[in-house]
Amino acid sequence: MQKLFLAALIVSVCTPAIMAQEPAKAGFSGIQSNLRFDNLETSKQSINSIPSNSRGAAGAPGGQSRCPRCRRGHDRTKVEVYGGYSFLLFDSFRTNNANINDILSTKVHLNGANLSATINFSRYVGGQFDFSIYKRREDFLSNGVTVNAEANIQNYLFGVQFKNNSEDGPTLRPFGHILAGVSRQKLEFDNLQITPVFVGNEFSLNRNSFAMAMGGGLDINLTDNFSLRAIKVDYLPVFVNDFDNQGVSFVRHTQHNFRAGAGVLIHF
Repeated sequence: MQKLFLAALIVSVCTPAIMAQEPAKAGFSGIQSNLRFDNLETSKQSINSIPSNSRGAAGAPGGQSRCPRCRRGHDRTKVEVYGGYSFLLFDSFRTNNANINDILSTKVHLNGANLSATINFSRYVGGQFDFSIYKRREDFLSNGVTVNAEANIQNYLFGVQFKNNSEDGPTLRPFGHILAGVSRQKLEFDNLQITPVFVGNEFSLNRNSFAMAMGGGLDINLTDNFSLRAIKVDYLPVFVNDFDNQGVSFVRHTQHNFRAGAGVLIHF
């Protein structure tokens, strides 16, 4: 009897304690589940809150890093400077009705340099200054005497250039220009004795004449500030005054010169 009473007492005391622990466990598990769920929701919100154009800033299409106009603040190059080699095919150098091409043994051609600076007023039109210089020295025999000949030609030209100057334009950029100015031509001879045209040991000719240049070429854009001028070709007429047959008056003569060259172009 005493044993039954003791067993009933133990059951009556332990049962409420066990029942009280079960809700506590359930509540703790619920708290953990809620924490995991809240963390997951917070991570999703953080991912969704990232701006959609952040990938564009890293270089994806639509990002500002691929927009030269946004990066540099204007839509065209303002100034370009060119420098390079130039070859001049010279038509003739006449005085007193004598053609230097007939005196020299070969066709007159000169090697030189060409420089130009262009200020772009708009996307397609710019004002240009062009300078070129050519020199040649040659020795030849005349009447059994060695003659030293030296030619120096300088052209100072101004005009307009037509070209796509857009910063985001194509890689291949053809251009054209029309220029006008002055051609300074100097020719010197030592030991020249060709009768009846030239008589004397020294002869020198200096003249300034109106000149033009009409032509164009092709630029290859390599970077934002650097291009390669693959070819530049010009028809370069020079309008000079020559002596007539009597050597007492001037007559108009046109030199039909041509020049070609290539070089590098810096633009900004």
